[in-house]
Amino acid sequence: MVNIASAIAALREDRFGGFWQGCTAQERTKLAAGHIDVRYANWFSGLGMNLLQLASFVRPAAAQLLLADGHVEIDLHSACALGDTRLVEEIIASSPGALDTQIDTYHPIQYALGHPEVVRLLLSHGDDPNRPIEKLAWFEWEDRAAMRRVARWRPMHMVALGRSAECVDTAEVLVEFGADLMAYAEPFAETPLHIAAIFDRSAIIRWFVDQGVDVDIPTGIAELDASELFDSTPFQPFVEGGKTALMLALGEGHADAAEGLVTAGANVHARDNGGFTPLHYAAGSFWQEQSDLVRRLLSLGALPTPRDASGRQAIDLARDKGYGTVVAILESGHGGVSK
Repeated sequence: MVNIASAIAALREDRFGGFWQGCTAQERTKLAAGHIDVRYANWFSGLGMNLLQLASFVRPAAAQLLLADGHVEIDLHSACALGDTRLVEEIIASSPGALDTQIDTYHPIQYALGHPEVVRLLLSHGDDPNRPIEKLAWFEWEDRAAMRRVARWRPMHMVALGRSAECVDTAEVLVEFGADLMAYAEPFAETPLHIAAIFDRSAIIRWFVDQGVDVDIPTGIAELDASELFDSTPFQPFVEGGKTALMLALGEGHADAAEGLVTAGANVHARDNGGFTPLHYAAGSFWQEQSDLVRRLLSLGALPTPRDASGRQAIDLARDKGYGTVVAILESGHGGVSK
């Protein structure tokens, strides 16, 4: 059966060309006019988009096929995702208000962040480099945050999350037009540097530090408990503000990001508002045991003896998580830890 669901499956499985060729003209017209009502994937929503907008973001070649076919009309979001400056210019010229249009809360500039030249064009036409945006990516918990109107990210936070080689170039364009590199964003009171650390984006971490961002800038005080949006069990007991980027990178288990932050001068003795040090985060890491990161911190002079506000040392967190190798490392040759 030819419907939106089958078109999404064809995009997901990278066989859209054959699927589209097999559709009748009537089916193509109907598909082009429809909107996505099921998630494209667990990492990408697509909800509320039309077929061109979805394809432009996830399968640009399929989007070009749709445009060549003549059954769809280009829009600003799709043109931004495709990096087509000529089309972007034409659409803005004919409809200046298009800069403020949204698809599932997403603005055109969010679709353009992988294309620095398009971002420059949007900003030159008056878009805001510090525009509040409600979603950073396409995580399901962001839908809940958006419904509660508690998320206020900035484009720079979204750039900090990106994987593409153009991220630094896009960040430079945003700064040129006045983007705030140290803006705190709700719901978790994080700066772009914190986002880069959470997602192991070493290149943009280096760039932020080179631009003068304090490598030890702490997170602020979050407006709500993370457990109101998703299962926060893996992040226990690190529920207080004041986290540094190094703490977050260690908690996530990101060796590259952690090493980059250390090289940039991150303080291995810092404390968050709950009294936890970077070694606490490495020893009680969120997802799995991180013995190599614990060893690395100890080699840098991190002390195993500090206690958090509740009296817990790093070894206590490792015991709570069942991280036996980390417990053994902290028990051997590093006096002062509790037994």
